[in-house]
Amino acid sequence: MPIVSILQYVAVISVSASAALLAIKKRMDIVGSIVVAMIASFGGGVMRDLLIGNIPVSFLEPSSTSLILCSFGVVFILFHIGFIPKAREGLMKRTREFWFDLTDAVGLAAFAVAGADVARAMGENAAVQIFCGCITGVGGGILRDVVAAEIPLIFRKRIYLLPVIFGTAAYVWLQSAVSVAVAVSVGMAIIVGFRILAILYKWDLPTPLPREKRKEDEEKKEKQTV
Repeated sequence: MPIVSILQYVAVISVSASAALLAIKKRMDIVGSIVVAMIASFGGGVMRDLLIGNIPVSFLEPSSTSLILCSFGVVFILFHIGFIPKAREGLMKRTREFWFDLTDAVGLAAFAVAGADVARAMGENAAVQIFCGCITGVGGGILRDVVAAEIPLIFRKRIYLLPVIFGTAAYVWLQSAVSVAVAVSVGMAIIVGFRILAILYKWDLPTPLPREKRKEDEEKKEKQTV
């Protein structure tokens, strides 16, 4: 199986898991949660295909849909049945946030590299490949957050888009010089590594709001989240 196909499966599993975690946080029912997972998993790819004329758009493949449902089911069971009730109250928020950040970072990286490869296969130049990688990586997350009534992560904190640009550019630059496996590994490592560091050390891009005020608002919002 080609490594890019494996990447797409990894991306679908990771992104649908992060979408399920967000749906749990928003207290959506099971149908709403599955819809959010579907949108997050296929949204970026659909945007990319429409922009570069890859028609008909290919999505809702049985294998991908099955992976989404399985990934969603595992997350749903773990967070609603798997924890002892008393332990769940204390651990749910912290555990959910950790796994959301991790699965979102992995899905972001896998989709970005896979999206760039699709553009490469269609004969697009390096700039278009990088753009397609970015839109594939972040598109589904933007739609997921909008549907869940959240300001998309890409627009608010933890340096979201820059790692995607750097990682996708590294993949595009390396793909003609080294093996596909090495190019994929480097590109994904840049995106996931940068995202995790940004989350751990709370790196943000400058905004009009003073840093102290941003921190205060974040802490207030975290206290309100159950």
